[in-house]
Amino acid sequence: MDLRLPAIVRGAMEAYLASLKAWADGACLDDLVAGQMADLRIEGRPVTATDLGHLFQTETIGCQTGMLRDAEGGVYFWHTEEDRDLPTSPRFDRLRLFTCKASPQAPSPTMTAFIYPDLMPGPAFGWCGPGYIQGVDAFYLDTETDLPGVPANAVTWICLHLGGAIPASRIVESLAPIHSGYVLSSLTRRERRVQAWVTEFLGNASLTEGLDDFPGAMLFRVNMLSQALAQGSPGRENLPPELRQALEARVGRVRRTLERMAGVGCDWDAFLNRLLASRVGGEFATSNPSVKASFLARMSADQTSYQVSPGPGIRPASSGAGDGVSRTID
Repeated sequence: MDLRLPAIVRGAMEAYLASLKAWADGACLDDLVAGQMADLRIEGRPVTATDLGHLFQTETIGCQTGMLRDAEGGVYFWHTEEDRDLPTSPRFDRLRLFTCKASPQAPSPTMTAFIYPDLMPGPAFGWCGPGYIQGVDAFYLDTETDLPGVPANAVTWICLHLGGAIPASRIVESLAPIHSGYVLSSLTRRERRVQAWVTEFLGNASLTEGLDDFPGAMLFRVNMLSQALAQGSPGRENLPPELRQALEARVGRVRRTLERMAGVGCDWDAFLNRLLASRVGGEFATSNPSVKASFLARMSADQTSYQVSPGPGIRPASSGAGDGVSRTID
């Protein structure tokens, strides 16, 4: 490991590697390596359980994340976790929220995250204590042009583990180059002020955009590189024209709706719940059959509330919404 890394990031990376090894042990990947892969070599080296563990830690394609500032200076945060099931091996069976600390002595608050059966915390969405929330959207990429480097999921795990102690942009810059890439949306409460950022990273490139302070300011991201990052990373995105059109339409629908509501004294809690239940847009509606969980939170200067619901969003007045989670943290 590069000893020039900031000490807090180096310590977090060491915690990540220890956690990944523990995860691989729990998944009995050593048995798989010793059995079916005993003779397999990559660049002359035997495959290890940790190697396999890295391969499993991949965020799914199809998600969306939004942030919106209200009149009191708080920020609403929402994320739909979407996964297109493979016909032969669906990845998702039920809603799982995993809560942990990297070690009993870890200085960071407890972190909680949505996980798939094969996923550690970090990708998807999660929070750390009352003062940090993040959501992750993966890119459609040409994997043949990936650079060797730190896995993107390690970056998001470290960001969640550190809970906003240092900005995501600094973590990304200190760990680059990144193998693959994500766009990370995050909220951090600092000195009774809620800061919101979008940090996208890919290989050696990264960009950060902050949420403005005026009421109604918004940031909304899907599984596309921003124009600026795409120009700085030519040939990396692999997005068919029809899929790009569908994603751009999704962005347009949400932005137009939020802009229309921002000037009329909106009840944002009720409105965003309705947005999460919207069936407009077919396969890329906010609520579609690929949604495995919906997350809606609000962070203010002195309080954080959140709700997690399984499956596609359901109108609040409807019944049968399933076993979700709703909490407020002071």
